[in-house]
Amino acid sequence: MTVFGIVILLWLYLLYVLKRTKLNAFFFIVGSIGLFLIILTFKDFFIQSSIKSVLYTMKSLSFFFKGYSISMSRDFVSFYDSKVKITYEYTGVIEIISLESLLCFFPIYTVLEKIIIGFYSCILIFIATILRLLLIIYLSRYLSETITQLIICRLLFYVFIVVVFYEVFTRPQIIRWH
Repeated sequence: MTVFGIVILLWLYLLYVLKRTKLNAFFFIVGSIGLFLIILTFKDFFIQSSIKSVLYTMKSLSFFFKGYSISMSRDFVSFYDSKVKITYEYTGVIEIISLESLLCFFPIYTVLEKIIIGFYSCILIFIATILRLLLIIYLSRYLSETITQLIICRLLFYVFIVVVFYEVFTRPQIIRWH
């Protein structure tokens, strides 16, 4: 057995002990962080598949930019003379992994609600990612690429992510426990 397997078994045993002793807050914290780190070890697979899906969606949405010169290579989207490299930062994978890790151990929802909300949230984050990239491509023609990527698009993307996290985690607590 590898070290990774032993760590997973220890994590599962710790979750079992925390559940039996009814330490719900520690169960949520240890479970969420552990699942996040476990999924993060396999992030290369998720990143590669999400980059491909983001690029295919960008290619299919290119009708928004009729008359503009858009070309796509393996990991790049070119728009006139600017080139945007699609890395893990632009795929929303870290946000999706963190949301799903927290949602798996969130005590308010039932299992079916967790599945539905998790699927819906992944779609919303994916749409926010696509809109962010479309905005980067469009604005990079008029503004510098650094201003576009670092300030405007990142700010809008993270405001949207905060709204999604609020709707998934905070609002249901206020409604159900108040």
